Amino acid sequence: MEFYPVVYQHASWLSVNPIQGCPKQCQYCFLQSINKIGVKPEVLASIDETIELILTSPFYSETVPLCFLSETDAFSTIDNIKYVRNLLLECNNNQIDNPKIFITKCHIPDEIIDLFCELIKKGKKIVVYLSYSGLDNTIERGVIHKHIRENFKRLHTKGVPIVHYWRPFVPQNSSYEKLNEVIDFVKNYAKVSVVAGLKVEENYVGKLTFWPELIELKRSITDSEGVWPEHVIPFFNDTAQVNQNYPIFQSNSCALSYVLSQPDYNAFFESEICKNFNKCPIYQRNRCEQFYLNKEVTEEEIVSAFEKINLEYDAKNVRLLDSRTLQIDNTELTVAKQSFLTQYLKIRVNAKKDPKDIYWNTSVSGARPLLVSSDKEKHIK
Repeated sequence: MEFYPVVYQHASWLSVNPIQGCPKQCQYCFLQSINKIGVKPEVLASIDETIELILTSPFYSETVPLCFLSETDAFSTIDNIKYVRNLLLECNNNQIDNPKIFITKCHIPDEIIDLFCELIKKGKKIVVYLSYSGLDNTIERGVIHKHIRENFKRLHTKGVPIVHYWRPFVPQNSSYEKLNEVIDFVKNYAKVSVVAGLKVEENYVGKLTFWPELIELKRSITDSEGVWPEHVIPFFNDTAQVNQNYPIFQSNSCALSYVLSQPDYNAFFESEICKNFNKCPIYQRNRCEQFYLNKEVTEEEIVSAFEKINLEYDAKNVRLLDSRTLQIDNTELTVAKQSFLTQYLKIRVNAKKDPKDIYWNTSVSGARPLLVSSDKEKHIK
């Protein structure tokens, strides 16, 4: 695979990537799968073509969040920045009013922040994910961490919503001292932190030399939702309890839904993650409770969802286990299709994963974290 699809359903949003490849060289980056770190970003589709691909995608709806340029860094080059500006303007011209997400480790120019503010004043929803994990340039090569910290302050001052994207966790940034240092800074500016383990694909496991234990665990790693040093999740359980005024989530869609003031659209309500990790304000839990406790899905809605993504519906293999869980038997689904069904119907969807899928495992598809201890033992929690 030379490139990822330009428009494709991910676990939390519709990913829009008309530019792929990043000049930075973060040693954990999933772009290593297509050999696109440390390279000049490549434009795969014009802005007009990208607009057309969004609107004609079977995964598109008027409410799905759109995440732009996650397979480069939107603000890593002058050309990327120009593209972002023009793409936002064309989305506005074409009444594409979906929530728009940008993830970055780079300096965001003032003109782009001003454009964000202008669009937000018009009622558009824009959320910036600042990726900041406390790592240094030995692993995040080419990243200027001072610029990320400045972004927090500048966006916060202008009222642009910030999600602190806290990922990945590796031995080098997972001491309690480092974890506390990061949270003590970001909680002053971000609306929420979303924490995520290290995502790993099979073809670059051998490059993760900064965490040599992982190379020995190849199969377990790629089957998991993400890889974590074993003490990190317990730390966040305790820390989230202490910092009740600052929400911390493991499920990204919950964090984004909180920022967008809506119920979670990935049906995590009352799941293990919801009950045992996510610490959100009571009013947000009440928002999800009011939505999901009265949730009903009809067969007509299920058939419609299947048709939208050209998935054959066979009543013998599709059944509701309860009002919030759909079981699909004898069918292998890509994470994209499973995520779409989850978000379209707003219920949990159980199905076997398509072994040829290009997308890594996620909690939406039922994968679980892999916790790795310092003495190389491992267990899944």
